[in-house]
Amino acid sequence: MPRIHVGLYYSDCFLRHVHYVNVHSFEFHLSLVRTCSKYTTVLITLERYLAVKHPCRSRSWFTIPRARTYCFIVLSSSLALGLPTALSFTVTKNPTYPQDESQFPFKFVATSMATRFSKILPLITLADFLLPLIALSTLNSLLFYEVIHFLKHILKLLLSQYGLDLT
Repeated sequence: MPRIHVGLYYSDCFLRHVHYVNVHSFEFHLSLVRTCSKYTTVLITLERYLAVKHPCRSRSWFTIPRARTYCFIVLSSSLALGLPTALSFTVTKNPTYPQDESQFPFKFVATSMATRFSKILPLITLADFLLPLIALSTLNSLLFYEVIHFLKHILKLLLSQYGLDLT
């Protein structure tokens, strides 16, 4: 497995005094936040679509306790998606760094868990990128359709109120 080098830049200088465990922890937390953000956006889009499509029933579907439950599900699934990636790699200090300035001070190294998770990492990438993209595209298209459909009904009602015919 190829080694992925990590460099932290600040004003064209390496941050040499950053502890390597913090780098790995930062990468995991960043991945967790990205995944939570994606699925929270999908959840909000789903709520907006259902509020437009079924305005009366959606109030009972999205109460505050249920919203907390949905957010907990999003956080749990984000943890489940990020954990195999976090366990597959570790950050170590690069022994050749002080002598070879072209190298980075830290590097990602595959752990023994990486071989176990190598078959599911593409599925995790699929669930982390493609599923939210498809869900957001579909829900936003349906939402757009429902708004246009609603506006046509409003226009038809207004025209019938004044005795006008669109045809």
